Amino acid sequence: EVKQYSVDVAATLVLFYGALAIDWRTARAWHVGLAGVAAGLVVWFSHAALIVLPALALALLVTYGLSRDVRAFKAVLAASAVGGIGAAGAYFVNHDNARRVASAAVSSESGSAVGLGQLTDPLRDLWNAFADPVGLARTTTGLGLIVCVLGVILLIRLNLQRALLVITPIAATLAASTLDLYPFGDRFILFLVPFFLLLVGAGLEVLMRPNSRAAPFGV
Repeated sequence: EVKQYSVDVAATLVLFYGALAIDWRTARAWHVGLAGVAAGLVVWFSHAALIVLPALALALLVTYGLSRDVRAFKAVLAASAVGGIGAAGAYFVNHDNARRVASAAVSSESGSAVGLGQLTDPLRDLWNAFADPVGLARTTTGLGLIVCVLGVILLIRLNLQRALLVITPIAATLAASTLDLYPFGDRFILFLVPFFLLLVGAGLEVLMRPNSRAAPFGV
């Protein structure tokens, strides 16, 4: 049996790989169009892709905008526009069903929190995510969070674009959770596990460096 949440992971990885693999600086028009069509098709198979796709596009647009790479910026914008058509169609067709599922999940997980609670609940959910679905022991959640922060710092120093491609899907899902548009927890964020693992791996690299000030036990 194929579960929606496993499809979410596959769709997320396809979109993430596409964002990384395409050289937007030299991409031809048909490459850009094909990428947009492919992205627009992926969102029909995954609700989570409706969050991941604009998050990845935003990461690319921000970095190319900062570097003033007009050609790459226009290529990403064009692909996003084409993919956005498919995303809009998927959203309008599946909107009612997705909203009912999300509302039920958000209500069951966070109740009717308002005000300050509406802002703190996603942070609590982020903390809990390290245990489920990421899979770390609850006693190591604090360590996992520290390692992720180190991973973010390392990735930003090495390559801002790749750092944003990893961070923005998590941030976008947290924002959607804050707005009660999507639940942040359990199987609903299984598609974010690859991003968490990438951050953990980068953070562990920092900790294991022999001369790192953050790694007194480096080898």
